[in-house]
Amino acid sequence: MKRIYDLVMTHKLDSDDFFIHCIQRHCAEARLNFFLIEPLWVEAFHLYLQFGEVWPRVLLNMHSEHHQPEEIYHRLVRLAAEKHCQVIDPPDVAQMFFDKARLHPLLVKAGVNVPASVIVPREQAPHYQLSEADRAALGSPFVIKPAMGYGRGGLVLDATSEKDLARSVAAWPDSQYLLQRRIVPRDLKGAPAYFRVYFVFGSVWCSWWNCFNDNYRLVTPQEAAERDELANRTADDPPAAGDPGTYNAFWFDRGKSLPRTSLIVDPPDGRLPPYTLDAQKRLAARLENRRRQGPEPADGPEDRNLAERCITRGAPKLPGGYNNNFQIVQTPQYVAILQEMIHEVRIIPLDKRPHVNPKIRQWLGDSRAHWEGNTLVVDTTNFDDRIIDNSFNCCRGAGGNLHVIERFTRVDADTIDFKYTVDDPTTWTKSWTAAVPMARSEAPLYEYACHEGNYALPGILKGARAQEKAAAESVRRPR
Repeated sequence: MKRIYDLVMTHKLDSDDFFIHCIQRHCAEARLNFFLIEPLWVEAFHLYLQFGEVWPRVLLNMHSEHHQPEEIYHRLVRLAAEKHCQVIDPPDVAQMFFDKARLHPLLVKAGVNVPASVIVPREQAPHYQLSEADRAALGSPFVIKPAMGYGRGGLVLDATSEKDLARSVAAWPDSQYLLQRRIVPRDLKGAPAYFRVYFVFGSVWCSWWNCFNDNYRLVTPQEAAERDELANRTADDPPAAGDPGTYNAFWFDRGKSLPRTSLIVDPPDGRLPPYTLDAQKRLAARLENRRRQGPEPADGPEDRNLAERCITRGAPKLPGGYNNNFQIVQTPQYVAILQEMIHEVRIIPLDKRPHVNPKIRQWLGDSRAHWEGNTLVVDTTNFDDRIIDNSFNCCRGAGGNLHVIERFTRVDADTIDFKYTVDDPTTWTKSWTAAVPMARSEAPLYEYACHEGNYALPGILKGARAQEKAAAESVRRPR
């Protein structure tokens, strides 16, 4: 049965996340069927589209201009056009405006105020000499960027002479390079202020941008407090016409917003390290298997993820919309950590015993703990390989080789500094660390009776049978 989307959007760079959030919010409000084609899904979506299993009414192309014609995103956009989907920003148009060497003269001709620039062909780069007039216009330091570069590839922010062209050429071979005066916009108080404005479905969204890592700057405590106040004030607003709505504010454990844009604190840019080649192949094989099953496999409960089946939310458990609380109980021999969600309990020995046999695999892994000063350190291995099917997996893409070290540090009577480090060389190219502060709550923990009230899973399976029946009847129905 063909799945139709009102809007799909290609996505490859984390720097698009704010724009994507705006799109998702407006699609939800307008009750539009939206799908984000992330790198993990692009191969599968291309196959679905090729075989007529999905069809987007509109495809918003964000990335084919960055790649070669045979790169997967470019092929996807081309296929969408062949399938008579409306493509916003098709590759030929995107390519023209992505080329900074072509775009810059057009902006100057149109009277747009742009930084002073010098365009240098690559073959001239090794021996290029700036004129005195150009040197004065560029100032020092100035910026060098490849004409067809993106992100930070080949970007030199501290160039002082034309000799720095070699740094850009080495990092990003290109046909032309722009030497530009370095402009640092400032707000009314004189602070650096790179400002980006998005126009989404008739609304204007303003944001601060960090040009050094292509991320948005940290949210200030005042902005976080304002965001929390707005969320609490609007939580019980009536849903749009025709929308049945969802839980009201009583059911959500919103907590307080963090003055960060990512839970990841190492690497410092807040991004997950790249997947290893083996992990990419493993995930691609899973996607191919998912493609054969169809977009929403539901032959039986085993086709659904572990959280839907009320089996586990995983450990370490990440924050969600509700049931975010933990209860920690300690004795001289053990520490027990109760996760309110699905009321899972981790009973962790403190007596320095070794991990269980590697053949023994568990949903929450096998944990051992010890003290380092006032920090409780929990070492967990022996995860069941099937945790990769948990939609709430702390470490998306990881399975049985996952190794997690958690650190619980009591900062004061009401706060625990909780960090966990993930080390899985079969999945990521290097380890990474996330931080989630815990605040004391006097509220009780409620039993999360997942199975007792799990109407969703039978509903999913019944819905799948109804779709199959309708598809069969449509085939038999005379035309």
